[in-house]
Amino acid sequence: MLASNLPDPQERARGLAALSLGCSLGGFGEAGSGYAYEAASLLSADEGPDSAGVVAQALAHAGDAPAATALAVRGNAAQRRQAMTAVAAGLVRHRPEEAARIAEPSIEALAERLIHLDKGNQFRHLPELAALLLAFPDVRHPDSRLREAMHLAVQRLGDATTSWHGPSMVVVTLLERLGCLSDEDAEVAASATDRWQRSLQPGEAPCAELALLAAIDGDAPGVRRHAEAARTPQDRATALFAAAAYVAGAHIPLSTDSRAGDRVIRTCLALTRARGDGTPPSPTAARQLLRSLLRSDAWTSTIPLLPALAPGALERLSTVLKSNQAGAVLTCGEARH
Repeated sequence: MLASNLPDPQERARGLAALSLGCSLGGFGEAGSGYAYEAASLLSADEGPDSAGVVAQALAHAGDAPAATALAVRGNAAQRRQAMTAVAAGLVRHRPEEAARIAEPSIEALAERLIHLDKGNQFRHLPELAALLLAFPDVRHPDSRLREAMHLAVQRLGDATTSWHGPSMVVVTLLERLGCLSDEDAEVAASATDRWQRSLQPGEAPCAELALLAAIDGDAPGVRRHAEAARTPQDRATALFAAAAYVAGAHIPLSTDSRAGDRVIRTCLALTRARGDGTPPSPTAARQLLRSLLRSDAWTSTIPLLPALAPGALERLSTVLKSNQAGAVLTCGEARH
């Protein structure tokens, strides 16, 4: 209803694509497909890669590989890789062999780039390589080419001294904790993580990513500490959201925008979900974090978490949006439990 009332076709397409993703990930496949095709029908032939990528991802999660890949070829090389990776990750539960085939060109392109980069920069591709793990049914067992590329990138962390690449460090720390690295690579990752975290200066730390790692460790005080250390209210909200999404076991799709600020967070959340058994680590802790978000100006970031934490709240969402009574979202949801 809200998405259909947006005046701009591009915005309607993005809204319907988001709704489609929510339905598909929530187990409502028929509705997810319907919204995905409606979103695709709104795109013009010359639509930019951002909107096309979002709709392509929705089509992939609905199980339509041809339609998804047809939209994921716009933009520059980085944008195409990002969109195709999201498409492969969306298709993996429907058509695992097709997902691996779609991911193959991106894996090959990154593997080639690693060969030609100097040693000091090879590990900077770790976030992209990690996202490609999601194109395989078991993120611990990708194809041999991706394993080789990740091994090379991780080993280069051993050469790093002071020029740390924050996103790569966050990703490799997570991969080591999830058991997605070989014993040899896990040893390099653990050592590099220790040196990186000791090198962080006040104000330099990636607070959202560190809050997520603290949540994975079950360190609730650490989550709060990293969130409070954030430089802006939006950064604080992102930190709380990342931790809440993990402990709620929420489905968070990959970003289709290679420039998005939450790209690495989304990759990490998708990996933790794929590696888990489907059981939310701590819904109670997630609700506590949700309350903190609802009291902030960034309360709309709680919407992806509501299906798992407060499903009754969704029925009243349009009313809440009109009255701007954000706190009513969780109150209403809890009343229905």
